[in-house]
Amino acid sequence: GIPGYAGESVEGDNAYAGATDSYLTFPTNESGALTTEEFSATLWYKLNADPTRGSILVMGPEDVDNVGDPDVFKLNVGNGDGESWFDGGDAAALDPTTTEWVHLAFTISGTECVVYFDGEIVSQGDFTGVDWTGCDILSIGSGAPRFTEWGHGFDLSFIDELRLYNKALSQQEIQDIRQAGL
Repeated sequence: GIPGYAGESVEGDNAYAGATDSYLTFPTNESGALTTEEFSATLWYKLNADPTRGSILVMGPEDVDNVGDPDVFKLNVGNGDGESWFDGGDAAALDPTTTEWVHLAFTISGTECVVYFDGEIVSQGDFTGVDWTGCDILSIGSGAPRFTEWGHGFDLSFIDELRLYNKALSQQEIQDIRQAGL
């Protein structure tokens, strides 16, 4: 596809703008920097309420056995023997009528996963460690090409200041990153 620029951003001139049947991919296995024991991501997100929106970030092997709700920011992490869901429920639901940017973040460590909305914890739980087997690409703005089972082919929303970390950020670090973008 042909993703573009939003014409607005939280920082800088232009955020990423998703487009129909479009997404970005980034290799994860070339440097090993994305497949570490600890991992975090932060980003600004402006929802496009089109009901065909899809996954924001996906780094996983193909999964054809799961079905879910695309309206809530959730983290699904595999440990090699199974998967764990970190779902903030109503606290992590994006109002489809909002026109504001929201700061999203998540952290993965060897002992827990945490999901944040605007610097506040919306889901947190114990975790035994991530297994990156088969995770050789990161998709941005879609579940495709690896995770298409929920119809997550593209996201028309805007993404700005996406940052990936090879450590589990603290809540204070996430709040500082968010504040820097305001």
